[in-house]
Amino acid sequence: MTWVDQAKQRFEQAMKQFKGKRFHCALCGVEGEYDRDFDPYVTRIGQWGLLRGDTYTASVETTFMCKDYEACRQRQKSKGTKP
Repeated sequence: MTWVDQAKQRFEQAMKQFKGKRFHCALCGVEGEYDRDFDPYVTRIGQWGLLRGDTYTASVETTFMCKDYEACRQRQKSKGTKP
């Protein structure tokens, strides 16, 4: 397994906790469900964590953006924010 495959696997594992939950788009503010309506926008994995025994649990902080970017842009324009 290459380092790219390992990084992708680590990212997918970290993002599993968000599937099926509802969030707001960081750009236009619309509410939707992660993995159905949104893609990760800015994600930080492992900036801090917790070590218990031999297990290290890394933090995951993320924001989301609409998968339908054109609709998102239109909502941003109608709100008067820059896309």
